[in-house]
Amino acid sequence: MFCHRLNRVASPSISKCLFQEERKIQDNMQAVIFNHFQERENLQGLPSSPNGMTSVYFSQQSVFKDMKQEREALRRLRNVKKVCSLLNKEDSHVIVAQAWTRGPLLVEERLQINVNRYYNMWLYSTKGDLFDAAVRELVGVFTQIFIGDLLSPDQEPSTKIQEAKNEIRYDNICYCFSKEGGVKVALIDLGACESLEDSEEVEEEKEGEEYYIDKKRESLQTLARIFSRHLPLIKKELEKLGIEKPPQLEDFAMQGNKCLQRSFVGHLQWLKKKQVFNYPNFSSFCICKERYNKCTQRIRRQLLGLCTIGMQILGLCTIGMQKRTKISRLIASTILSNFQVQIRRDQEERLKQFKERSTLEIWEVVEWRSPILWLSHLYAGVDKHIELVNKGNKEDPASIVEQCVFIVLKELKGKEIFSFYPRHLVCQIKY
Repeated sequence: MFCHRLNRVASPSISKCLFQEERKIQDNMQAVIFNHFQERENLQGLPSSPNGMTSVYFSQQSVFKDMKQEREALRRLRNVKKVCSLLNKEDSHVIVAQAWTRGPLLVEERLQINVNRYYNMWLYSTKGDLFDAAVRELVGVFTQIFIGDLLSPDQEPSTKIQEAKNEIRYDNICYCFSKEGGVKVALIDLGACESLEDSEEVEEEKEGEEYYIDKKRESLQTLARIFSRHLPLIKKELEKLGIEKPPQLEDFAMQGNKCLQRSFVGHLQWLKKKQVFNYPNFSSFCICKERYNKCTQRIRRQLLGLCTIGMQILGLCTIGMQKRTKISRLIASTILSNFQVQIRRDQEERLKQFKERSTLEIWEVVEWRSPILWLSHLYAGVDKHIELVNKGNKEDPASIVEQCVFIVLKELKGKEIFSFYPRHLVCQIKY
């Protein structure tokens, strides 16, 4: 593997002459690798990533990114060199893949890392003391470089669940064990990266000083959000560097702890109490009869309440208690049946991935029991029961169906399931 570090330089800005020379060296070093990839079309036979706006292809040792323009590829390369120039010359605890360019293609060393969010949450939550050296080094880096795309914006429309504001992008920052037994932090895809110090680049962009003050603040807040359990260490390092602590640093760390707790730690503790870590327990799921009765009672009260607050459901307000209970039971049974079917289908798909394995790693069990379900599949058939007593009503029963589904999920929470997180058209279930 091509793994080397640039020595620390006086300024994080690398001169244009250096990049021109570096480009010549890269061409000579990697001529053999590009023997089969001189045309973009030749990359089509390689495995690729279906996500993102940039076309990304993978070989055994390298990652090829088609940046469309040579200028953009060189800009990405400069970002990599900027970060490398700020790392410890020896014994760095931060990994940045070596990169080089060939026309519009940016080629990066393919690191042997695990970008699975559950693996990374497990590593940080259980081996936090091994991160001290890496976080200490990153404080120095983040005071001089702003790296974007490490957190996902809460407003980002996605079929994946954002369990809290600013979810960590583990495809861009992740962790791995080092040979010495510690933990190293890998920074990946340094596309949104800019210097926070005076440099030629800053002068060319003509950004105001206030802009870079804000970016430095955001950079350190991001660090506290990602390494939330290292807030005391981060504050201590800032004090050593003579840098004022940014406002709301504690709030960002608290937000990080909260997300880690409900995304992984709390769920893990709940699963341990359930004793589901041995085969076949990790795939076990059932709903007790008592829950059916409770869900029926809650739905019946909800439907009766809708009649009394003016949201008329024609027919339901005039029928007797016995018939209303029967309809409520049909609704509850349909939702719970839909729920169990979706869980079972998800488990069948996961079993295909694990095949003959009889045990899973702890973080794999947490991931296994955190499926994302389509809400429309949970709604299926419920509207027919509503329509039985809703004939002639012009109101759309969809909102009533949605209310009934979430009544059921709330009743299951803390019992058959740990929690649920709806988002757009889907809902993540932790059970």
